[in-house]
Amino acid sequence: YWKIIILGFILGIIIFTHAWDFPAILVISLIAMVLTTRRQLFPKLFLALAPSFFLFLPFLIHFYKPISRIVFPSSPLNISKIFLVFGFFFYPIILFIVHHFFSFKMRKSDPGKTLILLCVFSGLLLVIIPNIFYIKDCWGNPFNSFYKFYYQAWIFLSLGAAGLSFTLWGQKKLKDWRVKEFVLFIPFIILFILTLGASIMAVYQRIEEGKGINRFDLDSFSYFKRWNKYEYSALEWIQKNTPPESIILENGLGDYWFFARVSALTGRSTILGWPFHEYCWRGNQEEINQRTQDIEIIFSSLNLKVVKSLLRKYNTEYIFIGSKEKEKYSPEQLEKFKQVGLIVFKNQEVTILKLNKNG
Repeated sequence: YWKIIILGFILGIIIFTHAWDFPAILVISLIAMVLTTRRQLFPKLFLALAPSFFLFLPFLIHFYKPISRIVFPSSPLNISKIFLVFGFFFYPIILFIVHHFFSFKMRKSDPGKTLILLCVFSGLLLVIIPNIFYIKDCWGNPFNSFYKFYYQAWIFLSLGAAGLSFTLWGQKKLKDWRVKEFVLFIPFIILFILTLGASIMAVYQRIEEGKGINRFDLDSFSYFKRWNKYEYSALEWIQKNTPPESIILENGLGDYWFFARVSALTGRSTILGWPFHEYCWRGNQEEINQRTQDIEIIFSSLNLKVVKSLLRKYNTEYIFIGSKEKEKYSPEQLEKFKQVGLIVFKNQEVTILKLNKNG
């Protein structure tokens, strides 16, 4: 029973960390239990489900789900694109179906084959679902449904296709090496080489896009040094000289492209960063709009009384003025901050001010 309880705990973790994966993994887990359990099925199902919900109940109660409704796309199912993405996995699946069409029977005593077929079934279902309907979320299009479901489908089909290939390789009818060579080995090699094209071109494209900035290493901070060494030194100063709980004002009113880079790379809080993503995760559009408006006023207004009031409202301690701030706001709008704080760091491109406690 302890294994089933651990399964329930893992299912709960999946809800907590990536809710999109939960339905597929829950279904395949329950089907596997039904097919392999002979006694006390319902108590075991309860032990698997109870921990996944009750242990994470506080999270589930307060969890915001950015989903509006289910939408049926107007365009028909695109079979050619599905085969383009998953065709490599479909070959052993089709070969297995043809080979076992008459002789294959599902047996409870063969849990390995059961698991393989469950992976195949789950993968195919996850491929088909977003082509029939998608979940409309903050993006307003089927992109996220394809993105989330296809990731899972790729994993399930990888496991299932590998298992079926191994099963076919050991079949008595395919004992002759020449049969295996022409039915399994050579087609697999050809399909594998064809699929490498996308992988090779993707790596090449990323290298070309990142010339002068990116390089192959595990340091997630190093690319920033090559992009802007002055801002890099400013962020290093923040990490070494400010408390972790500090709140720093910066221009985070955009998504991607180095917006909210101070908060992201130093771990310090900011008033708002990546507004659209905040809306997708939190859903509180009113609060996001208010913070967006306040940040705009702080940067653009020349009324020091209003600026100081808004800075105090968010307990702001530091102001970061770098490339993103200078792109959007005029020198006059940024110079005013010298009247509300002291310069604690300055180089050729970045100025960091600490707010006056009495101001």
